[in-house]
Amino acid sequence: MEILLETRKKLMTIGTISTASTDLSGQLTICGDLHGKLDDLLIIFYKNGLPASNNPYIFNGDFVDRGPHSVEISMLLFSSFLLYPNAVFINRGNHEDYVMNLRYGFVKEIMAKYKKHATQLLRLYQEVFSWLPLGTIVDKRVLCCHGGISSDTNLNFLKKVDRHKYISILRPPPGCVDDNILNRGEMDSEAGKEWKQVVDLLWSDPKMQNGCEPNTFRGGGCFYGPDVSSSVLERHKLDLLIRSHECKSDGYEWTHDRRVLTIFSASNYYEKGSNKGAYVKLLPGVKLQIVQFMASKTQRRLTIRER
Repeated sequence: MEILLETRKKLMTIGTISTASTDLSGQLTICGDLHGKLDDLLIIFYKNGLPASNNPYIFNGDFVDRGPHSVEISMLLFSSFLLYPNAVFINRGNHEDYVMNLRYGFVKEIMAKYKKHATQLLRLYQEVFSWLPLGTIVDKRVLCCHGGISSDTNLNFLKKVDRHKYISILRPPPGCVDDNILNRGEMDSEAGKEWKQVVDLLWSDPKMQNGCEPNTFRGGGCFYGPDVSSSVLERHKLDLLIRSHECKSDGYEWTHDRRVLTIFSASNYYEKGSNKGAYVKLLPGVKLQIVQFMASKTQRRLTIRER
């Protein structure tokens, strides 16, 4: 519980869109969805090293739900963040949300593991999740966020957003003209426009065709085309968008003329052998090294030092 309290306290001092750099370390590692799969996180730490001042990480959301070890993963990430607040960055994903946690397993995990203090812990987790940054900009050239963007995305506007009021992205705060997450029509109020931009960062997916349209498949965010990616990146003088949110068979996928990279770090997501996991090392000059892996039963019997 103390780790959650200290994490909340530290997160409150960080901007809604955080900034990171490869200047001192010469590299930075970005991990995608982990979804409670501890084996995958331990493999990443074994292959790539533990977080440290000279080994910074961005964890790009969705580290809870679905898998059985969301608590253990969150404790590892939050402890690393408290030890190295300038080298560990944790973005919010669409599953860092109590409504999603009710549906996809994290609430049940907390109730099973901490029966006596479950209610208090869940409230603390809600608070911590609401203070997580919505994205991270690296070297003023790369945007990392969980879902993506839309034609409305304005990072300068989002930097001023009070993210804490969005305890659940699926339940907008009072003041939004239209509380239908799929309605991408005109929202006259500033609150409605703000909420829509926040939803887009956490829920959207790229598509091959130009344009921007409601993401009816997920029920939130949008589908954004290569023209939208190009426009938003150029408007903010950025070169690349690194996002997560979608399982890929190889653990990663390039789209939009290699201006959008999807990274997914939970291997065997649907079933054994269904997909590899991956993480990406970002080097100065926007040079990338993508590393793939797959957890196995043999590795589960080994410690992190033995793997």
